[in-house]
This record gives sequence, structure tokens and C-alpha cells, in this order.
Amino acid sequence: MRSMAFFSYKGGSGRSSLIYNTLPFLARELGATPEKPIVVFDMDIDSMGLTYLFDPDQPEYKGRIGRAEVFVHDILDNSYAGKDKIADFLRAAVGIGGVYADNKIEDRSILLVPAKKTNPKESSLDALEPPFEKVLEKLEEKECTAVVFDCPSGSQVTGEISRDLADIYVVVMRITKQFRYGTFDFLRRMDEKVSGKTMVVVPNAVPSDEIYIDGDKFDYDDVKGAIVDGVNDAVDKNKNENECNTEMLQGNMFGIPEVKRLKIREDILCTLQDADLGEDGKKALEGYKTLAQIIKRADRYE
Repeated sequence: MRSMAFFSYKGGSGRSSLIYNTLPFLARELGATPEKPIVVFDMDIDSMGLTYLFDPDQPEYKGRIGRAEVFVHDILDNSYAGKDKIADFLRAAVGIGGVYADNKIEDRSILLVPAKKTNPKESSLDALEPPFEKVLEKLEEKECTAVVFDCPSGSQVTGEISRDLADIYVVVMRITKQFRYGTFDFLRRMDEKVSGKTMVVVPNAVPSDEIYIDGDKFDYDDVKGAIVDGVNDAVDKNKNENECNTEMLQGNMFGIPEVKRLKIREDILCTLQDADLGEDGKKALEGYKTLAQIIKRADRYE
């Protein structure tokens, strides 16, 4: 069972929308089924990105998304449904594969354990990792296909839990100066926690238009090289035995391109027909597909 944490050192990277649009490709690449689903946890319990993106109260989701009966807070409080039977836990999660019906994804091939939208800070967080370890052990026994954690930014507790339990780190970042240097420093601060993990670096919302600074054309190749060197340097200084995958910055690939319509509707791209996508949308979908393929090829699972 693959376990992966999507994280960014600060907010605003577009992490949750990247997960949203990568999930159908991940489900197809990994062969997820209702019997062996991908289970997604919204660990960003204050901002709740995925919880809002898969909100059953949204008009466009009426009748397409059910209501969860288990939440991340319940696991943190060690009061979750299905403690004794993992089948009960899976039934209590909400099926979200039906959102991608046009992509022929079965509803319960992808399950979401959302955060609570009411009083999100009431959890004591006293139990921390043990209940999550127990849940993951049961999911692996059930032969679930994968676990996906949508982490909060920075060093918040639920982000630490997610990264400790994940084997694959998907490092989501913008290409701005603050994101580049902040990400490098964050990886250095993570120290030995990076050890043994497969890291996949994904620049997100990369502008495709030509940009000029002080009259000179901005060279994207220089930025790509700086990101690859900066991440590798941060990892190498920790002397860790991890694999840092930078395929999303090789050749003509530069992460996920900026898509104008995603600035308004982050949850719309995978529901559009090819004719309606636009060039930026088509390139973005290719990026999501490539990311899913990279995750599938992670060496530890070959």
C-alpha cells in the first residue's frame, strides 16, 4: 500500500487542487477499486481544502457525494468509527470517485475522510500518531491501494503526523523566490525525517507566458535548475538515503502550468470535456497524469 503526503512549506501552493485533479489519474494508474480503494485524509484541519472541494452541499454535487460518518478529528481523538472493524471505517468514509464519473472512476474507488467544518480546533490532539498508525495498519491488511494525506503547510502537528506515516513526499511549491528558498530551508529543517522517503518535487501553477524583468526575458531553465539544485542540496546536507525525483522539471516539463479557470474553480478541470479544456488545461492534465505515473513507479513498490 502506497502512502503519500502532499505538502508545501507555506500556504498558497495550490496543493489541495493539485490533489483533486491528480486523484483520478492516480486511481487509474494504481488500479483502485471499491474493494481496494485509495483513502484520502484531509489533515489540514483548520483550512480544510479538500473538505470544501468535496462538500456535498455544493449545488453541483447534489446526489453525487454522500456525507461522511468519520472525520480526521475522530481519529485524532481516538473516537473514530470502525475501531474494531476496518470495513466499518471504510463504510463511514465518503465515496468521491463519482465526481470523476466522466473519467470512469467508480464512486467508492476513492474515499475521503474529511475534517470537521464545525469547531475544528476542539480536538485535543493528545493521542497524536498511535490511532493513525492503527488505521493505516488495518488499511494495509485490507489491501487498500493507497493512502493520501493532504497536509497543512509548515510544521503543524497534523502535517508532522502525515509526513511521519508517509513513504512518498510530494513537495508542492510555486516558483516564486519565497517559495523556492522557503522550501529549501524547510527541507533542511526536516532533517532526519526526510530519510528513507521518496520525494517528488512539483512546481505548481507555473506561468506559461513570457515574462520580462528589467527588460530581459526571464529564463525558466535557470529557475528549473535552481529548484533541482536547491532541493538536492537541502537533502544532501542531511546525508539521507532518499530518492529525490525531479522528473517534473526535466526536458520540456516544468511542473503543472497555470490554468486560468482554476483561479475561480479549482475543482472543475477533471470534469471538462477535451474540447472545453483549452491549451493550458490540456497541459495541466498531462502534468497530473505524469505525477500519477511517477508515484506509481516509486522504487520501493516495484
